[in-house]
Amino acid sequence: MTSLRRTAVLFTGVAILTGTVALAMGLSCGRHLTVQAVGLWLVHALTAVLAAWLAWTLWRLHSKVRQLRDSEATYRTLVNASSDGIAIFVLDHVRFTNPALLRMMGYASESEILGQHYAAFLPPETVDEVRGLVDTWVTRGLVEFHELQARRKDGSLAELEVSASTLVYQGEGALQFIVRDVTERNVLRRRAAQAAKLAAVGELVAGVVHELNNPLTAIVGYAGLLAKQPHSPSQEEDLARIAAQAQRAASIVRKLLTFARLQEPERRATDLNQLIRDTLDLQAYRLRTSRVAVALDLAPDLPQPAVDAQQIQQVLVNLVVNAEQAMAAAGRPGQLAVATRSAGSAVEIRVNDNGCGIPSEHLDRVFDPFFTTKAPGEGTGLGLSVSYGIVRDHGGEIRIESRLGEGTTFIVLLPLGQPPRAPEGPRPASGGRLPTRRWLVVDDEPVALDVLQHALGSVGQYVEVAGSGHEALQRLAAESFDYVVVDIRMPEMDGATLKALIEERLPELRGRVIYCTGDTANPTTRALLHSSALPTIEKPFRAEDVEGAVRRLVAAAEHPRA
Repeated sequence: MTSLRRTAVLFTGVAILTGTVALAMGLSCGRHLTVQAVGLWLVHALTAVLAAWLAWTLWRLHSKVRQLRDSEATYRTLVNASSDGIAIFVLDHVRFTNPALLRMMGYASESEILGQHYAAFLPPETVDEVRGLVDTWVTRGLVEFHELQARRKDGSLAELEVSASTLVYQGEGALQFIVRDVTERNVLRRRAAQAAKLAAVGELVAGVVHELNNPLTAIVGYAGLLAKQPHSPSQEEDLARIAAQAQRAASIVRKLLTFARLQEPERRATDLNQLIRDTLDLQAYRLRTSRVAVALDLAPDLPQPAVDAQQIQQVLVNLVVNAEQAMAAAGRPGQLAVATRSAGSAVEIRVNDNGCGIPSEHLDRVFDPFFTTKAPGEGTGLGLSVSYGIVRDHGGEIRIESRLGEGTTFIVLLPLGQPPRAPEGPRPASGGRLPTRRWLVVDDEPVALDVLQHALGSVGQYVEVAGSGHEALQRLAAESFDYVVVDIRMPEMDGATLKALIEERLPELRGRVIYCTGDTANPTTRALLHSSALPTIEKPFRAEDVEGAVRRLVAAAEHPRA
């Protein structure tokens, strides 16, 4: 029994006792009424009333105290069970924390954190800013959902969403914080924003490349056609230079298209050595202008793991860019070494640089999202974390070895596995003379029509052209053709619609209509090409590419497999 309750019981007894005495005296005073008796009776009566009032007051106070204790116990249970962190600061120092906050910040017990100034949990560069915020919060009394960074016990940074309110704690003015760890949520948001940004860049690149493909088609096609004609030695050299540079431009365009493609991961057996060469070609200008010498040590018979080539290329680009920046920071000529080798049931890629290296205390955090030692604006801190995620999604491993001032090596291990079996394509035709057939070529670009007409004509084919889908249907209704080449992306009527109408109206041309396109970065175009088992003429093309596609189409249509 509490002292308050004992006191209430005591006064209740006193009230009953004095009340009983006053009653008895009142009855006796009725027969012997004297001034002395009345006075004594009044004293006992007033004592009884006072004792009763005190007892009633104490019982009420006892009830309030019990309710307060129950409320405090409920509040403490709720606070301790809360998934949000809760902390109370008195005069800027920690006076209370709940278990969720301790877990959030990496502490084992409250004793490790009690009495600490709030600055102890902040990155040094944000202390002044937060001090100003705290002063504002104290003045306003209530602030909701302000984001700030805090440093965990292990030194890593947490992104916190904080709401603050003023209160009285143990008789002193205090500031209570309710804290939610939003690090993972923000990582996902920023990844989504980065993905959207990359998607926009990819769409832009795809559109620009599509526009470049038509003039490149003319340069590559005409250079190839001219090369077949007799020329003086100097003219042949000039044509060879034109063709080589045009092919270089076409190769860059194809690599940009590959890198810009937006599609679901598609894993297949991939030549990692060639993927590394292609990636370094894309980065060649950047590396050359940064005075970085590149050395390759690629195993000649490297097994081909089943990977998504575009994702692994993204990893390689991130590693090469990271190495280039580290070498630039070192202030000396860079040396980038890329090597591959077979490592049992995996394939190993090593990317080594002689850059500034990474401090040992940072090695455990280089793959953390948004961790960067670069100056603001020089890096997002996402490159290595995205690379880590891609490699892990492939069932692989990425490691780092670094010595400050000497350089860094990233080691990527990709497991070997059985890739999906590629569909068997049509049987290639022999290299003999092609039988002459009638072809209708449909494209809205006059240059592409002319190059295709010349390329097909150079291998003995009879060619007519149409500049639109409607014109093509009119030509097909009036004349007979053996094969049709259709550009996919045309105004008014696209290639897929035209192909469907041709095969519907002229069943004899089913399996004899093929696509020509420079828009392979478009997901719709890729899906269309994927659904077709027939060869495709991809812009920019050479005369040899056209001849190869024609031979495969004729072989599939006129010499089908038994």
